[in-house]
Amino acid sequence: MATKTSTPLAPIIKTRMHKRFIRRGTAVTEKAECWGAETADGVWAFDREDSSGTPWLIIHKASRIMVSMGGNLRSCRAYVAAGHAQRDLERLQAHERGEHNDTRDSWCNRC
Repeated sequence: MATKTSTPLAPIIKTRMHKRFIRRGTAVTEKAECWGAETADGVWAFDREDSSGTPWLIIHKASRIMVSMGGNLRSCRAYVAAGHAQRDLERLQAHERGEHNDTRDSWCNRC
């Protein structure tokens, strides 16, 4: 029998749910539940609006740059733990500094 290797996950310390409200004139109506979590080191945040088909957003907290979207919280935590979020953040920051102006970076999702 083959043993299943586990994927390392970024530890999270905060999970939260809040309701988002929208205002139409003088009436306030509830729109959706929003879920969020934060990594234990405080570097990454995960946010999702609880509507059918909406992905989890992976956000670098200090810069507020959204680096990727994941299907579920577990896959987002694995993405961060593997170092992919940091790699993609560095690519996005290089793009914003204009380092991709002369040659297109095929791995940059903004080029």
